[in-house]
Amino acid sequence: SEEYLGLEDTEVRFSDPDGDLSEKLLLNPDGSDGGGEVHGLTRFNDLIGDGENQIPPDADIESATLNINITGPGTPLSLHRMLQPWEDDTANWNAFGGGIQADDVEAKAEADDVQTADTGITTWDITETLKAWQEDPESNFGWVMLPQGTNGVDYLSAEAIDLDTSGLQVAPYIDFVFGSPCDPNTMGDLDGNGMVDFADFLTLSGNFGMSVEDHTQGDIDCNGTVEFADFLTLSGSFGQSVGAESVPEPAALPMAMLAILSAGAMRRRRS
Repeated sequence: SEEYLGLEDTEVRFSDPDGDLSEKLLLNPDGSDGGGEVHGLTRFNDLIGDGENQIPPDADIESATLNINITGPGTPLSLHRMLQPWEDDTANWNAFGGGIQADDVEAKAEADDVQTADTGITTWDITETLKAWQEDPESNFGWVMLPQGTNGVDYLSAEAIDLDTSGLQVAPYIDFVFGSPCDPNTMGDLDGNGMVDFADFLTLSGNFGMSVEDHTQGDIDCNGTVEFADFLTLSGSFGQSVGAESVPEPAALPMAMLAILSAGAMRRRRS
């Protein structure tokens, strides 16, 4: 399945300190199993890039989650960004000098997220980590799952990719939502209907003077604020089809629009 290209995972276990556990179907982070802890490792290789099933380096990531299919619920699990490289067939307890420490050396001390491990798909917020990897794709060393108690958790590993599940995703996977990329070449067509019209002006005037996250809210020049420069762009293109050669509007039209805009701004200041 293309969704899982590059997925690697394993566990490092106190009770099997030199073992290669990369082919286990179920991984079992636990605070006490066989006399010591068990830590889970997960990584999606080549996650950032311009290819199919990759996250573009310049994409606006609104949100992203790591999704794990838990078959045996238990203690909450904290997800920490790894800071050291590892391979699934050589990572073990002794290779890390006694398990994985969230010490800002082996893994980040601050967790990306902590979630109670309930049966079924449990999600961890990884938005900020993916944004960091966009800036530096080579720093993608995946995550470690650290147990917050002694009631171990079982979840399906990358080995579950080959299970016949009628199309259901059972191995770990990532969901992400992209925001609308800012396009300063819209000419003021904020609603994307191909025409710069009064509906676009109403959107801009309603957000005038405000900080916004999306050019469709009136930030035509993509600087984060709806301001007079955006109004000038829209009024200069008013009545035009996007991509068409600009035809000057009668001088009275921009002045009337400016009067409406000014009146709206004054009402906001008074309220």
